[in-house]
Amino acid sequence: MCEKLANDRVGAYSYLYVGTYVEPEGDDPYGVVKYLLLPRTSWRSQAAHPHAFLSPDGKYVVFQSDFTGQPQVYVAYDFEYPEP
Repeated sequence: MCEKLANDRVGAYSYLYVGTYVEPEGDDPYGVVKYLLLPRTSWRSQAAHPHAFLSPDGKYVVFQSDFTGQPQVYVAYDFEYPEP
């Protein structure tokens, strides 16, 4: 089992999800996905794209957003991964 991060852009919004990848013995692998956050970015420039990154220990998600008017870096933490 391992944790993953996904970014999905739908229209003007970009949603961040976390997920758990499960490889059960004797069965097909599958993923369980859970909504994490909405970065609220404008997508006006490359610096405004979320560019989400999951820390190696899986405890932090670092992403960019310009919802304050200037591109800035944010960190999400204390989130729970979905149960397999």
